Amino acid sequence: MVAKSLRLMAPRDITAVLHTIGVHPPVTPEMLDRPTQDVVLSALVSLSEFAYDMDIQTLKSQIPPDFQSAERNLSAAVELVAVLGLTRQLAVINGIDDFCLKDVWEPHPKRLRSLLSGIINFCRYKENQFIRISEMKEDEQTLFAERAELDERIGILEEELDHAQAQHDEEQPQMWAGEAEVREVRALVDRLQKQAQQTAHVQETAESELTQLQRASAEDHRKEHLVQQVSALRDQIAESPEGLEREIQDLHTQISQQKARLEEKVEEKKNFGRRVQLLAGLVGHTEKYGDEFDKAARAKARVYAAQEQNQSARDDLASLERSLEVRRGEEIELEQAVRRVDNDIERAKCLHEERVQQLEARRQHALQKQQEAHAQRTNDQKKVRALTLQRSELECKAKSLRNAHEVEMAGLREVQRTQFAEVEEYMQRMHMLLLADERDGRPVTPGKPCAQSVRSSLNQTPRRSRRPLSNAAQFS
Repeated sequence: MVAKSLRLMAPRDITAVLHTIGVHPPVTPEMLDRPTQDVVLSALVSLSEFAYDMDIQTLKSQIPPDFQSAERNLSAAVELVAVLGLTRQLAVINGIDDFCLKDVWEPHPKRLRSLLSGIINFCRYKENQFIRISEMKEDEQTLFAERAELDERIGILEEELDHAQAQHDEEQPQMWAGEAEVREVRALVDRLQKQAQQTAHVQETAESELTQLQRASAEDHRKEHLVQQVSALRDQIAESPEGLEREIQDLHTQISQQKARLEEKVEEKKNFGRRVQLLAGLVGHTEKYGDEFDKAARAKARVYAAQEQNQSARDDLASLERSLEVRRGEEIELEQAVRRVDNDIERAKCLHEERVQQLEARRQHALQKQQEAHAQRTNDQKKVRALTLQRSELECKAKSLRNAHEVEMAGLREVQRTQFAEVEEYMQRMHMLLLADERDGRPVTPGKPCAQSVRSSLNQTPRRSRRPLSNAAQFS
């Protein structure tokens, strides 16, 4: 009975598939319309080998050494039994439960098409499943390789991260010390800046006092010039006292004013000297502060370099953390993909185990049938041996009968030769008598045979005597 879901294939498609898998001799659509035993057997052998990935010759090579004497008969029997067993399993898978040896010895075109269509559909399904499983295995191997590579890269990144963390921990006290130095240097710089501002203010004050001293020196020169004018005016007073008196009063007023100015200038000069001394001390302190400022600048440069190194290390650490997060995300995705592949593989394994169990049950059934066939073959072998013994006995009897017959035929041939000699002698006498009668002109008496009848009877006598010999030769 053929399953309802089985789709019959056209003869051309079936022959194309058989040509693809290498059936020899090639099968044509006309051969499928008028199938023979050789065509069916060759097609079933090729399809069974392709479906089960098994070579019949390999199966033949596994014949035990005890049966090497009957290798020809066993090889043909093994081929036929293996092909029938495998084809029956494929037929049962496709819903054809009544496949038997008659389908090989007396094939029917439509039934053969149904059987070949079912087996080819199973082969296609098996190839598709094999391709899918192979692709899944390749994907699994690729994912495992990528996972191993990512694990290795994560290990390297973790080592780099540990090294960077250790370096950061080592540089942390130096960074703290540098920051403390920076704070101290900044405080020193602030003090120096304040002192520099005070120094600048003092310098401006000194410059203003210097300007006043320059003015005082100019006033001194002017005073000398006025003294000279006074002396000249005294000379003029002697000449004109009234005008000179007024001028003298003016000059006295100017002199008093100049004295007051001179006193102010002297006081300013003294203050300027004190300021110059103070500025000299401030200049010395400023030079010392300048050296300290240079040291602070160098320490600040070192602190800036340490901060830059720390910032670069932090940037590297942040980039490593980001790359590590990315790698962890990729690892999570790959683990999910691997779990999906593992689930698919588990499902495939379950299906494969179910399929193996079904095939194992069928194998047990086939093994039971094979044992029955083996028992039947053992009985047949016993019958064959009995028939062989009986045949040998019959051959011995036939040989003894043949020898007795040959001895008897030899005696008969000897008797025949004796009879032939007597007949020849008798014929010669009769011929001589007949010739003598003919020469004498004697008429042939009634009741006596003539010469021609005697010759014909004599010629027929040996022919009748040869018939038993020909029959004996045919029997032998």
